[in-house]
Amino acid sequence: MASTNANVLILENPAPKELVGAAIHERSQRRDRPVVKVNCASIPKELVRERILRPRQKARSRSLRDRIGPITTGDGGTIFLDDFFSWRKETH
Repeated sequence: MASTNANVLILENPAPKELVGAAIHERSQRRDRPVVKVNCASIPKELVRERILRPRQKARSRSLRDRIGPITTGDGGTIFLDDFFSWRKETH
């Protein structure tokens, strides 16, 4: 998979998903670009889309700065969405 531009879905593996993702990244043409890790399980389900897809996230209070979203930060590199489907379990 590392030699392609394909998206990779790692569901089950004897090795931890993060290690498999890191190995694919290190062997790909994207290895010199950023790796952005997003722990989706820590994001409330109603905010998953907003927090992942928004190019820039507005701060909700004056004490926090606006920040660039993971899609923009990882552009050209690798975006590792850990536990992406975990929030969906609550709805079943």
